[in-house]
Amino acid sequence: MQKGAYEEIRQYARLYVQCVQSIQRERIILWGLVGQVFPELSQLFKELDGGTSKALLMSSACAAIVRQNTEEAFIAQVRAVYSGKRLFISKLQRAYQLAVTSIGVSDGLQAIQLAIQLHMAHLQTLQAQLEQVTGVMTSCLNTLPEAPYLISILGEVSATIFLADVGDPTRFRTAAQWVKLAGIQPVPNKSGKKQRSRTPMSHQGRSRLGTMLYYTCLRMIQHDDHFSQIYNHLQRRPNNPLTKMQALGVLMNKLLHILWALVHNQTYYDASFARSADLMTASCQSVSS
Repeated sequence: MQKGAYEEIRQYARLYVQCVQSIQRERIILWGLVGQVFPELSQLFKELDGGTSKALLMSSACAAIVRQNTEEAFIAQVRAVYSGKRLFISKLQRAYQLAVTSIGVSDGLQAIQLAIQLHMAHLQTLQAQLEQVTGVMTSCLNTLPEAPYLISILGEVSATIFLADVGDPTRFRTAAQWVKLAGIQPVPNKSGKKQRSRTPMSHQGRSRLGTMLYYTCLRMIQHDDHFSQIYNHLQRRPNNPLTKMQALGVLMNKLLHILWALVHNQTYYDASFARSADLMTASCQSVSS
């Protein structure tokens, strides 16, 4: 158990993850229902809760019913329930063309249509709850002294998840303890008297923290030149090149050391400040002294 705002953060993070998982489950259920009556919609929409796709599903999600009307009547039906700013007519026209030759089922359509509408309404409720949780969660985060430094590199949600598992950073002596807490430290891969040369992550830490670090590093590789250069160098170096996952493990470790330096030196992350080794070394020396 943590104390004060750190315990609040931990509970908010748990609630946030539960909301996200519930939304993912509803989306999977929706795709399953749509796959029965109009499977070709996956060619048009990546997500079913967008403005145009949501209006289509709420009005008429069954291809067998769509093709019974004219294209103009179908578009007018969707427009009647649309509440956004821009309805994508071209996608609706393409949806009508797909409905004409759709392989979707033609029986039990009313029940499936009702199920889609109910799950879509539930999904909207969950998304509203997620916004509410995110708002109070970030407000609580901003009351903590280390929050501005973490947000400068992680963002508010990731910083909350980080503090939810780490708690008060001052209770740790070294960044290596954070690495072990996340379960990303390399360990020998032994089986009896045999030992393989590779040393994978232990995966014996807090999975939520490790997952956050993993996705943050993927984002950093795309948007931070320093992380991208290290990632490519680790895979292409002439001696002992690493696989993609091994290189990601190194970056996850490095990210934790950067976070340690930011928190203990009370400084903000600067993407142009690529060489952070001096910063980390100074931090470790100040802590050990």
